[in-house]
Amino acid sequence: MNRPEMPCRKRKKELSFYLDGEIGRRESRKIEQHLSVCPGCSRRLKILERDREYLRNLFESIEAPGLPPEFEKDFYQRLIPKGKEVNN
Repeated sequence: MNRPEMPCRKRKKELSFYLDGEIGRRESRKIEQHLSVCPGCSRRLKILERDREYLRNLFESIEAPGLPPEFEKDFYQRLIPKGKEVNN
């Protein structure tokens, strides 16, 4: 049996960095070679890709709460000395 060059434990930890493009070309090639012979790590990468896409879609669907319309005027009123008015 031909064993993969690198231990899966190490590669599983690096898959997220690989997916994010946070490692160099040389290391990426090593991971890609490992993925070509290791079904377990290939499955793990697919799971990470799926989870990442799910989270991206989730965050894109969430609308951030806005500030009340009077917030900006009230904010600037507190910064400007009393007796002057904000023109908004």
